[in-house]
Amino acid sequence: MGDCQRSALKPNSKRRLFSAAAILLMLAFRIPMLDAQTNSNRDIQKQLEAKFKNTTLAIRHFFSGGTLKYDADGTLISGGKPGPWTINAYFEPQKIRLSNKNIIISGKRIYWSYNDSKKTPFLFRDSGNTTIEISRSPEQKDLPGILASLQAVFLKNDEPLADLVPSYWKQIIQADFKTDVPVVLNAKQARLERPARRDITFPQIKYAPTPQYTEEARRARVEGIVVLDITIDEDGNAKVTDIVKPLGVGLDDTAIGTIEEAWKFSPAMLDGVPIPYIANVEVGFKLR
Repeated sequence: MGDCQRSALKPNSKRRLFSAAAILLMLAFRIPMLDAQTNSNRDIQKQLEAKFKNTTLAIRHFFSGGTLKYDADGTLISGGKPGPWTINAYFEPQKIRLSNKNIIISGKRIYWSYNDSKKTPFLFRDSGNTTIEISRSPEQKDLPGILASLQAVFLKNDEPLADLVPSYWKQIIQADFKTDVPVVLNAKQARLERPARRDITFPQIKYAPTPQYTEEARRARVEGIVVLDITIDEDGNAKVTDIVKPLGVGLDDTAIGTIEEAWKFSPAMLDGVPIPYIANVEVGFKLR
């Protein structure tokens, strides 16, 4: 895991950075008021590109994969599995094509990360291409029908991000990513904040394998620290309840998965009896 020292994120300088403090909770697919007087593919395509090209949309269910194929109702036919929203949610359309059978949208994934030194989220574009292909039913000949299909694939403006992410993300998102909190557990040092009561024996880390880097974070050269609220149960297993300080690009979810599936503690003891214990844990990510 390396030394868990605070480190500012270091995205690749060649990637375009986006200001995302305001866009994060507003980021959703907005159904536009477009002129539906003509039903020709060419005219509809021009209107869609005028509204959506080089904007940022949010993919429903946060599916991974370079090619996603949906039916006309927005059900995924083929592609990746649901994954971390920080790498799978955001998408920038760069080209939209219509055929009689399909809506084909090509573009870039947009990754979410958190700049700890500036205390603000930011977005940056991946270098790879992603294609989203949506089938058209015979009834979807006009613009409203096409927009209905797009609405089934992308989030709407009345769907807050906090309602769609795992529970451990909700508090930090609703708090607008305010992260000024103390760190009381360092995975390498294997120590926690001392309990106020002397009859409690403090839990200790027995086994803490290093979480794996996501490929997206590795390519972007992202480093830093994730701080999590955890509950250690009577058997020494940990459950993450909240993200206190995020890092993004899938690293938060990787850390959580490793802690919940692999980390082991000696439980806290009260008069010789194991008890649950709540603490913070700090997990560092540093490229070697």
